[in-house]
Amino acid sequence: MARSQWLTTWAIALLAAFQALYWLIGAALLYVLRGLFVGDSSPQAAAQTRNAILLLVWCLVSVAVLVLYVIRRQRALVPTAVVQAGNFVYGMWLVIVTLTTSGLQNSSIGLVLQPAAAATTLVLLYVAWRRGWIASPRMSDRTSRPAQGSTQS
Repeated sequence: MARSQWLTTWAIALLAAFQALYWLIGAALLYVLRGLFVGDSSPQAAAQTRNAILLLVWCLVSVAVLVLYVIRRQRALVPTAVVQAGNFVYGMWLVIVTLTTSGLQNSSIGLVLQPAAAATTLVLLYVAWRRGWIASPRMSDRTSRPAQGSTQS
């Protein structure tokens, strides 16, 4: 494996792991602080609990796809790209909603890190795919079949 291929592979894995950890920390904070100002039995606390569970589920999906990527890169292109696109879209939505509702412009760097990591991961996945380091499912099917005009004995 060439050095650039190795670096790209590990950069994708580390960025995906960072994002899964980000969702896990977010879920934990949402759950722990769910009833901070409103009480644990309020509807707002119930909504925060649901959001924390959803973030935890998304974290588990991200970890599962990361494990698939680490174990079998050739079959993980599409699932990894889908999860990273979801991370990017949700991260951008979270940034926009937070900035428009609370106006936290000075402390928004933590919010921007996650969609930036997802965008970087998508770019690295594209580079790896274009260079042939990761094959799409159709390409891997073609390589496993014999050529159309060849004969097998």
